Amino acid sequence: MARLTEDMVVARTRASDLSSIKKLNCWGGELQDISLLRRMNNVEVLSLSFNMI
Repeated sequence: MARLTEDMVVARTRASDLSSIKKLNCWGGELQDISLLRRMNNVEVLSLSFNMI
């Protein structure tokens, strides 16, 4: 099972913390668990196409 992790998000966005992220592209990541998004309150644009959610 592929899970969205804080390390993955930081690597994709180069952000210092989850609360500063406004855009996240996880297209085609074969993700099944995206529960981390609950901690990302400031996300405005989110791409999750081609995942297993």
